[in-house]
Amino acid sequence: MPSGRRHDQITWFLLPVIGASSFYLTKQWNIVVAISLSFLFSGFMFGPDLDIKSVQYARWGILRWIWNPYQRSMRHRSFISHGPLIGTLVRLWYLLNVLVICFIVVALSYSLVHKITWDLSKILQSSFDFLAHKHLWELIASLVGLELGSMSHSVSDWLGSSLKKINSPKKKKKQSR
Repeated sequence: MPSGRRHDQITWFLLPVIGASSFYLTKQWNIVVAISLSFLFSGFMFGPDLDIKSVQYARWGILRWIWNPYQRSMRHRSFISHGPLIGTLVRLWYLLNVLVICFIVVALSYSLVHKITWDLSKILQSSFDFLAHKHLWELIASLVGLELGSMSHSVSDWLGSSLKKINSPKKKKKQSR
């Protein structure tokens, strides 16, 4: 299993490949930027190792506490945290829930202090409309970049573990008489 530093090197190594491939396939710079930035975010801060106290976890700085419930509910390298698609979707769902809860707390606090009302459903609906209708392809590209960053991490873990198994000296079993 590669170290956090090795995962970072893999992310930097793959970035030009991801960027060039996405430009070759789409010929659209907005898509290239969305995939590349989300790939970097996933590789450095949003990858599968958020299920343990890792380099990715530490990079969240004073906000790393938001990942503590996630860590308590995940077994390291489980299919739910490291699996294709599911790992990224679970982390994304978790983070979006944390952000919505924080937004609600801040909005309610602000509205109590300043005596204003918010229509949360309208705010969420307009945000969704903005993303889904005006920037759908950038949203999809960002999701692809998040998954590519996650998979570069998981695949390197799987390859590293497999190579260790292949290269480790086999212990001889004691023969019973």
